[in-house]
Amino acid sequence: MIGRYNTIAVGSKDPDISRRRFEFPVSANELVETFLSQGTLSAGLPDRSPSWLERFFTDTMDWLHQPRLSEASEFVAGDDRLALHGTQQRVDSPYWPLIEPPPNRDTVIPKTTFRSVLECATNHQLSAIVSAEGASKTSTALDVMLDDRDDYRVFHPGFLVVACRSYEQAHRKCTEFNKCKGPEKGFRGIVLRSFDEVFREIVPGFRSSAERAARHGYSSEIEAVYADPSHAQVEVLNRYRHQIQNELGWRDDRERGFDPTIRDSTVIFTTHGLVQNWFRPGGTRCWLHPRFEQWLRARNDLDYQSEQAIRGQIQYETQLSWVLHDECSMSDLLTIDPRDEVAWVHKFITSVPDFKNLGMTARLEAFEAYRKDGRTLSFDEMLGIAEARYTEQDLITINPDVEPFGVNNSPNSPYLRIVGRQYYARIRDWWTRNNYRLTVTTTERKIRMALEHIRRRQLERIDAHPKYGPALREWRSQIDTLGITARPAVPPTWQITDLPVASYLPREQIRVKIHLDDRARAYRKDKPDRQWVRHIHNEITASDPDAIIISNKADEYGITPNKAKGLNDYIGRKIYYVMMFPSPDQYRDLLVENGVFGTGNCVKLHLLDEFDQIVGRTLGFRYRPGSEVIVIMPARLWRQIGLTLLTESNYDAQMITERPW
Repeated sequence: MIGRYNTIAVGSKDPDISRRRFEFPVSANELVETFLSQGTLSAGLPDRSPSWLERFFTDTMDWLHQPRLSEASEFVAGDDRLALHGTQQRVDSPYWPLIEPPPNRDTVIPKTTFRSVLECATNHQLSAIVSAEGASKTSTALDVMLDDRDDYRVFHPGFLVVACRSYEQAHRKCTEFNKCKGPEKGFRGIVLRSFDEVFREIVPGFRSSAERAARHGYSSEIEAVYADPSHAQVEVLNRYRHQIQNELGWRDDRERGFDPTIRDSTVIFTTHGLVQNWFRPGGTRCWLHPRFEQWLRARNDLDYQSEQAIRGQIQYETQLSWVLHDECSMSDLLTIDPRDEVAWVHKFITSVPDFKNLGMTARLEAFEAYRKDGRTLSFDEMLGIAEARYTEQDLITINPDVEPFGVNNSPNSPYLRIVGRQYYARIRDWWTRNNYRLTVTTTERKIRMALEHIRRRQLERIDAHPKYGPALREWRSQIDTLGITARPAVPPTWQITDLPVASYLPREQIRVKIHLDDRARAYRKDKPDRQWVRHIHNEITASDPDAIIISNKADEYGITPNKAKGLNDYIGRKIYYVMMFPSPDQYRDLLVENGVFGTGNCVKLHLLDEFDQIVGRTLGFRYRPGSEVIVIMPARLWRQIGLTLLTESNYDAQMITERPW
């Protein structure tokens, strides 16, 4: 694609694009005048002779679109060159001898080009990269972070972080990083675990509870554990703290011995939840620092001056510079709670004077005094709803008619009896409460749609803001007269880059087989003799004991689609993917998402994204000899989602009638 003044030329190997030249008036005013005088923009626009750049573009298109040996029988080989029958002549590349014609569908995008795109795409405070499974978006974005060609970390010092879906994935990705990319770039990766995760090694099944801590007079579980420094659990916890402190840059004199050079050559691998909550005071971020105990004593002694000074040092030395948030999910963007529970919490908060400034113990006392109606809502759940800050604009009424699903539903079916139920749903804001640069990667169309919605709302709020809105409007009005000047400083907004590179993959790498089996369904207590998905699992493992099964109803034979996301373990393997109708709770949440984003396709996008995610574990960019995917689904589900899979999936779905096991 080239552009010069009012001319744009676009060329591609794609026959739908081929070569196109667009001529526009020099200014927007001329465009309006032409439309008013002509009544159309299809004629009457200026026409100028092609520039040298356009002539070069034409030569390039002639070379690009000439027939190939594999595409036209007119080609014959001779003298190590390709010649043409008749009067046609070979067109030489205007770049010759620098490049050769791009091969047909066996190279998707050069690595250097992909990297250049991501360098531009990630050069924002909030950015999102959308691309197919296995397209190396995470690896390439990490390369951009490590090389830091625009010196972002010079002016924004801090740790580089890769946030994963689970600690299991964090360990796996860290190991892969330290084997190859880390040593090549002069970096080393470490896995950073939260206080809860470390404490679970001591007390299996442990989960922090604000209620349990408040009952003992503390604001958090961390403070409760460290209230007795001689406790055996503290010694075990401190062993991990001292180890991770050494790895992060604190040396012998841990209180004043922080080494920024170690920080600048370290990549932290951790989970989504830890980086999302990094802004919180007194959590894992504070606990990891060598001066945590001093900060805690100063806080308990009400020595606010010392407490503030220590907290400032902790925040500076533990700040994050750039976070690569791998495989974002809807729960990372949205909170959903039932209307009755939210209404009860709002009523409770209103009844408690100065609730916002109360400590945890006082809040718990007020909560238990108020909870006399037998409501089962826990103290921790109440705090979560209070923090969500729901308003009446966040209330959603479920309407299955927006996106009907299921076959022959009776009025009492799980998909219909939720009609009229109300839920509060609100966009989360952790990315505004943290101050690091954030790059999110995703393969999901639904996540892209959600981020686009969030971006539109951000722009609307900025435009309506009494400070930012007028400044932006004045800046825009001056562009025609003054040219491009410095844009006014405004809050960051999401910048979304979609790279649909999967459409260029060879067909043999994206072919997936689909077999219809009505037993791909859940167990029903009222029909105990009816065969269900467990029987499919048993038959597959009987024919192939090492079979990889991914199923919504995973048992000892397989894993769930959610756990399979992001894994590279199945490259070159055969996968059986049992696809089923969404559960009633899933369908409910998807209808709520439709209400939040003003759409009517969240159920379809959910199934399409899950299909592509699982198939992409071994096909597409991860294709190797031996890669194969068998998708098993009931015929009723195929009737509802089949057309979508055939027309919108990144993969080539083909039906098979014979049972493939």
